[in-house]
Amino acid sequence: MNKNIKNLITILIISLFAFSIVSEAVVSNASAAQIPKSSNVALVPGPSGQAANGGSLPTSGWPNGDAFTFTNLSPDTIMTAATDPLTGFDTVVFVQLYISGDAGSSTNYWADSTFSSRISHFVSNGGKLIIYDSEITTNDYTNFIYPFNSSNPGQTGSEGQTWIVESDTLGSNSTTSSNYVNAPALCNSVAETGDSNVMTSFNQNWHVHMVCTNVDGVTGPVHTYAEFGKGLIIFNGEDMDEMSGTEVSNTDVNGIYGMIFYLELKQSFNPSSLPGTVGVSGIALTTATTTETVGNSHIVTVHMTDVVGSPVAGVTVSFKIDSGPNQGHTGTAVTNANGEATFSWQSTTAGTDAVTATAISPTDHTSTVTSSTNVTWVASQVTVTAAPVVTVTPTPTATPTPIPSPTPAPSIFSGSMLWIIIIIIIILVVIIIIVLLTRGRKSTNQTTVNVNYQAPPPPPPQ
Repeated sequence: MNKNIKNLITILIISLFAFSIVSEAVVSNASAAQIPKSSNVALVPGPSGQAANGGSLPTSGWPNGDAFTFTNLSPDTIMTAATDPLTGFDTVVFVQLYISGDAGSSTNYWADSTFSSRISHFVSNGGKLIIYDSEITTNDYTNFIYPFNSSNPGQTGSEGQTWIVESDTLGSNSTTSSNYVNAPALCNSVAETGDSNVMTSFNQNWHVHMVCTNVDGVTGPVHTYAEFGKGLIIFNGEDMDEMSGTEVSNTDVNGIYGMIFYLELKQSFNPSSLPGTVGVSGIALTTATTTETVGNSHIVTVHMTDVVGSPVAGVTVSFKIDSGPNQGHTGTAVTNANGEATFSWQSTTAGTDAVTATAISPTDHTSTVTSSTNVTWVASQVTVTAAPVVTVTPTPTATPTPIPSPTPAPSIFSGSMLWIIIIIIIILVVIIIIVLLTRGRKSTNQTTVNVNYQAPPPPPPQ
């Protein structure tokens, strides 16, 4: 084989190898990036819901030039399809879905292992799940990813009260924010917020965005969210009757409900970066440090709050060490005016104690709420006193001026720099190929001349 051809093949192999490495870095960099908003949305089973109790989620009319792709998907398909039908979607919306089966469906979808595992896998791997649950009275979420119960008045057409307790990217109280939601305008008979389903038992993974008082007089979280794995779950118990299917604005009830759905779709995820400042459970166990020296006393503090984040006094909290060197140690305390109660203990042995605080919910005064933390005990350091040492003080010398450390160069595997490298590699390969081909032609021409050359005949003898 011609030597130039061999060189050309070698260069091409090396270039392709370098290209694959850089391309892999590009893909890895992109896959690790936060997803800025929903794009491909599965509506289960469709925009008007399985219960079809009135209203329809908007699928057009989005402001700011935004667009989303919607596909209706039967819950039976999620349950029975041979291959996972959720592949290709980044967002799934349960629209008034009888998740546990009732008058609208004899199928208990969540009890089906295929259905529940596909939904759980979808979220944990970075998907977004939005649940619209209004006016369904019998849905059971006690076996859901993060379990909860709710107060469900049904279709009464009643007035209620709704307000935002955490201004964030799902909706803000600030009129100057691009995420503004005119929640006060929903507090009238037209909005029918009295029909809202609100949480009444609280898993500590849920965080509150909006609170509602429904027609049954129950005040609780109506718009909540939770991170699960890499993904995000949003629960919306607000009434859907006034949603028109096209209107998204803050000017009337129809548009405000549409605006809430729009902001749910716009919410970034994987991860969401939502603040989580108001916990649904109303209890948080904290410690100033997770490490303590054996023999010392350690203190943990419980913070009890209501659904709007205000401290709750007079709540009896039970503490228990579930595992560790001090397993079985217990105590009780009552929250003060700041909603705080403390628990302290000592340890004579190194190890990690797992501590749980338990109380009756300050919201419904019935359900139990818990929060946990860990404390690691380490052995004390023994101090050895050495004999006195004579110290010789050297002659002071000038202190050299420290040389600042160089600022690390930015990684080449980031942003558009990766594509620039790829383009440069391609250009270099093309140049090398042209040079080798040109040299090959010259070599061939020279060989032809040498072959065709004939020496002149020798002179005749004298």
